[in-house]
Amino acid sequence: DSQIHRDYLQFFDIIKCIKYILIGARCPTPQICVEQCPSKFYHYKLLYAQELKLPTINKDKIKQIRAQLSCEKSAESQVENPNISIYSLVKERKVCAPYSFPSINFYGRCLPSIIVHALNLTIQQADDIIKNRGGNTTDDDIIPDKISMQNSLEYFKKALQIKRVISYMFEDLIESRYVLLLSLLFAMIILLIYMFLLRYLAQWIIWLSLILCIVVFALAASFCFVARIRMEKYS
Repeated sequence: DSQIHRDYLQFFDIIKCIKYILIGARCPTPQICVEQCPSKFYHYKLLYAQELKLPTINKDKIKQIRAQLSCEKSAESQVENPNISIYSLVKERKVCAPYSFPSINFYGRCLPSIIVHALNLTIQQADDIIKNRGGNTTDDDIIPDKISMQNSLEYFKKALQIKRVISYMFEDLIESRYVLLLSLLFAMIILLIYMFLLRYLAQWIIWLSLILCIVVFALAASFCFVARIRMEKYS
């Protein structure tokens, strides 16, 4: 619920993000959802220096300076606390972006406007040169229209989401490998005990197994039903 009306994704360190994307890796910098993309440039050192010049009693001016920061939604109380410095918010607690460029929305991502404008300007300059030299700039047959572009982007987003989910799965498997091994060992021990009891108490164990299966399936169905109701309630 805290991310409602925050439709745009902003990267803490867009320069680091671009560097990693170029080599095919996932962007390692934190990302936050924002209501609108940043419209001004700031660097935390500039804001920190402005704040140090002010007396601590000037809370309105401090609040005005900190309003320029791009921070996580959950860190509002820390940002509003004048006892926590801007340096601490950025470098120690890492809840605010160290810098920000004037950005525009580019398919849900906040990208520096200079990059997007430079791309459009470069293409426009190329078109002008081609026209001046008598060339043909018609590209309707090779450049997709807006609808095709949006559909392609949707497929691309889904592919990225699948890649992200798979990478998270592998990370979880690696991090929880010891737990999985212990769980497998525990399951083997339980299975051996079950087979031993089944040999001497077959009738009772079979009935107990049937009852436990029914109970487990009933609990699982109840859990899924309650979870679905909650999802429909908040959707």
